[in-house]
Amino acid sequence: MKALLHHDHWLSVLKEHEGVSAADFALRYNRKTDWPVKEIAEQLHCYPKAMKKAGEYHKEGMIYTKTALEQSSGYAASLFKATRWNCTELPAKHVCVWDMAGGLGMDTLAWAINGARVLYSEKNPEVCAIAEHNHRIHGVTDRITYRCGDAMELLKTYSGPKPALLYIDPSRRFEGKRVLSLKESQPDVLSHLPLLTSTGARILLKLSPMMDVAQAASELGGYIQFYVISVGGEVKELLAYIDPTDTERYEGADVHAVLLNKSGKVLYETRATPASRVPSGPLKRFFYEADAAIFKAGGIDALAETFNLHRLHASVGYLTGDTGKKNFPGNVYEVIDAMPYKPKKVKQWLKYNGLDRVHIHQRGFPEPVDTLYKRLGCSMGEDAHLFATLDSAGEWTIILTKQAEKNLSSFSDVS
Repeated sequence: MKALLHHDHWLSVLKEHEGVSAADFALRYNRKTDWPVKEIAEQLHCYPKAMKKAGEYHKEGMIYTKTALEQSSGYAASLFKATRWNCTELPAKHVCVWDMAGGLGMDTLAWAINGARVLYSEKNPEVCAIAEHNHRIHGVTDRITYRCGDAMELLKTYSGPKPALLYIDPSRRFEGKRVLSLKESQPDVLSHLPLLTSTGARILLKLSPMMDVAQAASELGGYIQFYVISVGGEVKELLAYIDPTDTERYEGADVHAVLLNKSGKVLYETRATPASRVPSGPLKRFFYEADAAIFKAGGIDALAETFNLHRLHASVGYLTGDTGKKNFPGNVYEVIDAMPYKPKKVKQWLKYNGLDRVHIHQRGFPEPVDTLYKRLGCSMGEDAHLFATLDSAGEWTIILTKQAEKNLSSFSDVS
């Protein structure tokens, strides 16, 4: 990608070929030597994704690589981190955060735009140069210090102002494959944890959103808070926060679920405090599907207590109640009907009622959604929502619903 840094007209070429696929562009101009064809093709691939993922942080002229963009934080999550851990208590010229595996520098950018001073480091010199280029487009390089090299080696010899926060988003690719464990990530956070904690700084780790919270808590140990971040109802990040000054020993993992809209606004936040398992009971008029962040954080029982609901089945996180709840952090559905899972009868019932295009959801069910669509003879659509799950008696059931309230985090603006 460095070729783009030294080519004056690549952006105009990119604009002229907007909408052309990267493959078609590369094939059409593969013999054109006065353009960095391969690099421009990669931008044709990355720009639509960057506009969606980076939101307001994307500007014309920024450069991306496929791999680095895939792992970089999205706009909403970056903004949340930059405002939640913003070092407002520090003197203006004090280093707020060291972004130790900075990648494209989107998190660095968010902190800098929001007024923090940042130390950015990145092992890959090409990506390091791209990040600085992108930051320069935003006019924030005066608040960023750049160190291209291995962060852990840099930390061993670091003698500058002590950062208040060490932020690490390790690469979760090993030998070309995605990995979940901290041990396989680069840098290996577990091996370097003693070095990191010896600095006395707070530590913020970005983990794989697919990683189990209990597993992460077991691997990291100590005084740790976890933040499960969802955007528009989808879990985007799992963060582990370590404060060396915190002497509270949490019962299990201290887990927070944070629901953001796409603009980065916090719509709902809850601490998944230990709660007694709410009882299961028969299906009521309304059916509740909590936001994915609350599911992952293990906050279903606490949520049920807050909204006076009960579980449909003890082992499945669906909730039910007699009345529709406003501002429920998830989706609220009104129940139309429910029946035992007998595919032929369910298929006939759907056909009789003209429900050909439905959303199928399942939890705790032995068959995947794709199989259910085939068995029930319907396609994805907006006619109704079908839930395949266990009822209070432990029997497989199909629940037919219509949506009463959209997921709180799906609204673009909620006051």
